[in-house]
Amino acid sequence: MIDRRTEEHRQTHTLGVVGTDAAMSALLRECRNGRRVSYAVWATRPEHVDECISYVLGRGEMRRVRVVDLRTYRPRSDADVSYYVYEPQRRGER
Repeated sequence: MIDRRTEEHRQTHTLGVVGTDAAMSALLRECRNGRRVSYAVWATRPEHVDECISYVLGRGEMRRVRVVDLRTYRPRSDADVSYYVYEPQRRGER
């Protein structure tokens, strides 16, 4: 598991947009000869969840995109999980 959130993020970014990473999941299954899945989770503030969903849906490799409450979210025990922090870009920024 890779978690890029700070303690402050854990308090303020309480929702997560989870996507199943199709490419990484296939690679993990091939490498480990088993049923492995890779999830990418973008932690976001509740007021930014719609923007975050659009961002994740725009990524071609993400499947089964859904919103979870990070205070109670528990991924599968055999899952490879990476947590990112979503902050919306301001106009003109890249």
